[in-house]
Amino acid sequence: GHVRPVYGVAISSDGKCGLSGGGDPAVKLWDLETGKCLLTLDGHSHQVRMVAFSPDLHHVLSGGNDGLRLWEVGRRIRSGKSRYEGEETGDVQECPSRI
Repeated sequence: GHVRPVYGVAISSDGKCGLSGGGDPAVKLWDLETGKCLLTLDGHSHQVRMVAFSPDLHHVLSGGNDGLRLWEVGRRIRSGKSRYEGEETGDVQECPSRI
């Protein structure tokens, strides 16, 4: 999980995935059925205060003390593939942690 407090959470419209953002400053995408962290979105330089899914689940919006970031994650959410495929505004890493 996060190494600092979590400030923002969101659940996808289909109820299968969750997002969390916190003071570490990372955004994490979670599989809510297994509790597994699917990936970590790194790019913020300060705390992440809010996270949200787009209605079509193609994008994630995160906001914090350093502004907003828009991430393209649709293929990752729909396919469940082990590697991230898509465009992003920061570094994306697999996340071995659990909730």
